[in-house]
Amino acid sequence: MPLEELEKKLYRPEEPKRPLEPSYRKFRPVVEEPTTEEEKAAKEWLEEAKKPPVFTPKQKKISKIFFIIFILLALGGGAAFYFLRQPFLTEQVVFTLTGPSEVRVGEKVVFTVNYKNNTPVVLSGAELVFSYPAGVVLIGGPAVEPGKSGAISYSLGNIGIGGEKKQEFPLRIIGEVDNTKQIEAKLVYRPENSSAKFENAAKANVTIAAHGLVLDMEAPQKVLDGEKVNYVIRYSNVSQEPFENVRIEAAYPENFYFESADPKPVIGSNVWLINGVDADAGGQIFIKGILRGNEGENKTLKASIGIEENQTFIAFREAKASSQIASSPILIASSVNEVADYIAFPSDTLKYKITYKNNSNIGLREIVLKAQLSGAMLDFSGLSNPTGSFDGRTGTITWSAGNVPEFLVLNPGEGGELTFSVKLKGNYPIATFTDKNFTVKMAATIETRSTGLFLAQEKISQTSEITTKIGGRLSVRSKAYFNDQTAPIANTGPLPPRVNQTTTYTIHWQVVNFSNDSENVTVKTALPPGVNWTGKVFNLRSETSPEYNERTGEVTWDIGKVQPGIGVILPAQEVVFQISLTPTLTQAGRIVPIFNPTTISGKDEFTGVSLSETTIPIPSDLPDDPTVGYDQGTVLQ
Repeated sequence: MPLEELEKKLYRPEEPKRPLEPSYRKFRPVVEEPTTEEEKAAKEWLEEAKKPPVFTPKQKKISKIFFIIFILLALGGGAAFYFLRQPFLTEQVVFTLTGPSEVRVGEKVVFTVNYKNNTPVVLSGAELVFSYPAGVVLIGGPAVEPGKSGAISYSLGNIGIGGEKKQEFPLRIIGEVDNTKQIEAKLVYRPENSSAKFENAAKANVTIAAHGLVLDMEAPQKVLDGEKVNYVIRYSNVSQEPFENVRIEAAYPENFYFESADPKPVIGSNVWLINGVDADAGGQIFIKGILRGNEGENKTLKASIGIEENQTFIAFREAKASSQIASSPILIASSVNEVADYIAFPSDTLKYKITYKNNSNIGLREIVLKAQLSGAMLDFSGLSNPTGSFDGRTGTITWSAGNVPEFLVLNPGEGGELTFSVKLKGNYPIATFTDKNFTVKMAATIETRSTGLFLAQEKISQTSEITTKIGGRLSVRSKAYFNDQTAPIANTGPLPPRVNQTTTYTIHWQVVNFSNDSENVTVKTALPPGVNWTGKVFNLRSETSPEYNERTGEVTWDIGKVQPGIGVILPAQEVVFQISLTPTLTQAGRIVPIFNPTTISGKDEFTGVSLSETTIPIPSDLPDDPTVGYDQGTVLQ
């Protein structure tokens, strides 16, 4: 249908055209009024729900607080998101190392590490590492071997935002003047909530500009073998600051024999402690001793100066001085009993020979030769001295031109020999535990007072010494008893012994050790025919027991080490064991041996020689048992 016809049907010609009313206005739902109580209550509830909420003042305040917290969290989260997206800059961690650029040797200085966290995050697990080269000593730090570098680390934990601190390191710089030492430090850390590690490093150079404590030494250029020498050690403080707890150590040359020093050493013979050395002050140490060596050999004395800090010696400087062993114008040598290392024993006679010779090209005048003897074992009543004069107060024999005419002038190349002898005591002079390792010393010294221009010295002397060790002595005593009062072993059988009947006896072995420690000590014997081992043993004073070998018939007591004085000032080591005798018909009417000779052996620890001693056999009349007479030892039929 055309549109125009449709409009004619819908509208009258006299009525204006109007838009169609929406369908939702034409069709409204019909709401019935509630009739029941339940419907009325539901309607009231819906009407209340449509009303806007009404808050109390307290609820309004709480609402505002929650709103503010929400805004702050939002801002913080936004800031965190912003900063976390920014790159971490190590330049924002301030890290510096500062200290002096010049020092004196050994001067105490302080290097300072400063650090500050200018980053927007916490630095976690921070660690400070301080490193220093050889020649630098960290005061109070860990010990470092000489010539080695050192390092120390500190755990700093977390460094907060804006956190800053400083760490001081007291040092002493050791080395030669103009040497430069580089000190290093670094800070290792990681930003919070990050696993990446970062570090900041700093370095500082310090130059040794001058000395602090200096050392100078004086020693003779040439020295004769065995001559007394004088050393001088001079020390001074050339800085403007005092040094406290100064220590000087001397290292003597080989074969230097210290005699004395002024001032006296505080430790041993070579360490001096000086409380303090003021600025531009110093002192001297005088040392005396005897120097031995071969002709042409250089002997060097070394010394170090520094300070003692925390019981550690920090050496600042070392000095040395050398002497050369010169050819002696006079030679002397000595021997005893024609053996280089003679080992003597009690009652021995020591025969000494001293030889001498003019080794120069000029005559030596007014020669005096002295031989001094010392040692507790000497018996001067047995001294044989054909030509010299003896002073019993000092134990010295003296030869001069008065009793040796050639000593008036000893021409170049000429020489001779002198002899004498002395006896040793028969017993060791043991009174205390320290009386052991006895020796006899003979020191022969030859002097001349006139040597012309030789070495520009007015007096020349040479010494030859011999020290003779006295060997120890091991002894064993064998004793037999029938009526034994000291051991809990009862003896049985007929006394006097009878043919084909068994009689038992107890044997006592007593070990005595004189003078020196002995090792590998053993006591041994073999039982005679007709004598048997019963197996009863009692250790009276011993940690070991004798043992019997049935195949060889030997009794052996391995003792081991025996200290000196056992059986002399201390009780003897002693064991007791039982044997039995069954005489045969051929032994009737006789006194028979019940125990063979016993041998003790061992090694002298002091002299290194082997020691041994053997006893005599023990007969059946038991000479050590006072209850048994001679007639009770004869075998009856």
